[in-house]
Order: sequence, then C-alpha cells, then structure tokens
Amino acid sequence: QLALTSYFAISPGSTENVENVWGTGSYQEHPYLQAVASPGDCFSDGYLSTLSLSEEELRDAVTSYFSDDIPDLSGSPDTWLTDIEYTPSHLVKTAQLGGKTVTGSQLRSALGLRSAGFQFTLEEGVFHFTVHGWGHCVGMSQAGAVFLAKRGASYQEILQHYYPGTELVSG
Repeated sequence: QLALTSYFAISPGSTENVENVWGTGSYQEHPYLQAVASPGDCFSDGYLSTLSLSEEELRDAVTSYFSDDIPDLSGSPDTWLTDIEYTPSHLVKTAQLGGKTVTGSQLRSALGLRSAGFQFTLEEGVFHFTVHGWGHCVGMSQAGAVFLAKRGASYQEILQHYYPGTELVSG
C-alpha cells in the first residue's frame, strides 16, 4: 500500500502528529505521520518570521476567514485570543478566538501565518506574532531532509526518519 508522504517547508523543531493537524481519523489511516525531531530546521532561511497586525487588521482577517460563524471581537483586544493550547511539537492546537474554539490551522490560515507554531504579544493595540517554521508540519520537513543529507544521511534513512514504520520497496 502506498504511504501518504506529505511534506512541508520547515518545522519549528519537530514535525507534528497528523491527528493534531488533520483530525483523529487521519491517524488511524496514516499512523506513520507522527512527530519526529527535526533539529536542523532552525538553521534554514525562513525558519523565523514575524507579523504585526493592528486590531482592525486582525478583526478584518478573522471576519473574512470565519465569514459563516464570526468570532466576537467586540470586547477588549486582550480578550480576543486566549487559552492557547500547544501540542508537544509546539504548534497551537486550539485557542479561544472571540469566545469561539478554533484550531491552530484555522488561525494560521485566517491570519496568514507561515505555521501554527507561533506566540504573540499585544502592545499598544498591535498584535505581534513570532512564528517558527513554515507549513503544516505533517510528514517530512524539506529543510530537515536537506540538513540530514548534508550530514551524510541517505535518502532511505531520511525517509525512514520522517515516515517511521513505513518500508521503502522498489516496484
């Protein structure tokens, strides 16, 4: 059976379990898409990015993305984004956005962040996001694979590292 060999640009230090990004049913179908260390990613261009959004810009982004069920951003901005839960791989799993539970993937998409591996501060009406990694973080990190290859790992070793439990066969 063919494996779903998803990949992305740069991890925040490790890849992510598939169920934390695409839901629990995904894990049952693809148990090899699990979190593995990817320490070389932090040396890649694009590993760290920042984004600053004014209150109005954040509200507009949220309203546009969640057009069917818009979170309530009418209160104080320091209550808009709270109760952030992180995965063991340091991605945002869930958060409260205007009283609505949203996923890290939804926040990433809504706000235009490079990954769900982020922290933020709110200073003088501006949300400052610091983002680690680039992409969904499920499967193989391209930057991590390059890092391993430059240190002598074969493609077989790299594939085994990022897709544990799979078997590479020629057909």
